[in-house]
Amino acid sequence: MSWKSNDYIGMIKFFQSDKEFYLDKLLSGLIHCQTPEVYRISDMEGVSDRFESCIHSYRHDRNDDDVKITIKKHSSGEEIEITDVLSLTLYQSEQKDSWLSCWMSLRIPEDEEELENLKDDITRMKANFGNSFVFLPVNNVGEFFKRIEKSTTEKFTHCEVVYDGDRNNWGSFCKSLDYSYQREYRLSFGECSSLEKEPYMFSCPEGFSDIMYKNPKIKLESKDRSRVWLEI
Repeated sequence: MSWKSNDYIGMIKFFQSDKEFYLDKLLSGLIHCQTPEVYRISDMEGVSDRFESCIHSYRHDRNDDDVKITIKKHSSGEEIEITDVLSLTLYQSEQKDSWLSCWMSLRIPEDEEELENLKDDITRMKANFGNSFVFLPVNNVGEFFKRIEKSTTEKFTHCEVVYDGDRNNWGSFCKSLDYSYQREYRLSFGECSSLEKEPYMFSCPEGFSDIMYKNPKIKLESKDRSRVWLEI
């Protein structure tokens, strides 16, 4: 197959080597999704994001600096202060939280600089999430989504995440530039509360072992194979 720069070549999901049973469960058809709140309260490198799917969050249990909410009455101009806030989540527009399955999107680098960035990002992803992985090639992505749509009872949406320095744009599919190395492709299911911590899980009867590959050797090399640019 002939590739051009920025061509989408598929998705990859990393797992810790001592937790490969989660990888095997995925291959057997299990989709395991976490809530945004799990990421907001996590302290794990790469997983933790206090502002996951929202503009801002405050959690008393997270030992955040105290917040004060001021409500001003239109009729009298009187201000009411609320200081005993336990949790607060601010969203853009009418957005709601959803259960999430997070993958890394792979594209052909546009130039040498982007190639080096991709190498660095993959190294960082392995450090944060593990060296074991499944690879879903682009020609099987459609079938993957089709099987999911047949099996889930929740509203299903998916797309690549964009990264922005303006927090007012952050939401389910837009994150801080700090996380751009994750090159995330995100699967979103249904609607959950802002404090929900229970995962959403369901199984696809056909499984995915016929369309995904466990720990394959992925190479980006010249046509004559004299030079390997990238190897995962």
